[in-house]
Amino acid sequence: MFSGSLVLLIAGSLLASDVSKDDAVKKDLQLLQGEWIMVSSERDGEKVPEERIKTFKRTVTGNKFTVTWEGEDGAHTVSGVMTIDPTQKPKTVDVLFTEGPSKDKTFQAIYKVEGDTFTICLGKPDEGRPPDFDSKHGSLNVWKRAKK
Repeated sequence: MFSGSLVLLIAGSLLASDVSKDDAVKKDLQLLQGEWIMVSSERDGEKVPEERIKTFKRTVTGNKFTVTWEGEDGAHTVSGVMTIDPTQKPKTVDVLFTEGPSKDKTFQAIYKVEGDTFTICLGKPDEGRPPDFDSKHGSLNVWKRAKK
C-alpha cells in the first residue's frame, strides 16, 4: 500500500515538473517573438565592427528564427529552429540551422532575456555548450527588440 502511494507521488511530481518546464518554455518563447536588431557581437574574444553589426536583423516566429545581414558581397540569410530549456542555469538553447552556410548543423548555446535585450552565446561547432557569457567560447551576440 505504501509503495503504491509513493509511486503515485513520484509520478505526480515528475508530471508536474514536465508541466512547469513546458510552461517555462512557452513563456520564454513568447519573450523571444518578433523582430530584433543586433547591438553588439564578439567572436573568439574580438569585437565585430559596429558598421557590420548594425545590418543584422533577427525575426523569431514560434521556435523558428531568421537572421539577415548585409555583407561586402551582398545580402545574407540564415534560418533555423531553436530548442530552449529555460529551467537550466544558465538557460540553454540548441540552434539547428536549416538554411545558410551552417545548414544541418546544431550549435549549443546559452541565453538570457532581460526586458527588451536578448543575449546569446553560441558555442563553437563540435565544442559543446559555453559555460558562461564569454566570446572566448564562441560567439556572443546581444540583440535589442526592434521598435514598432
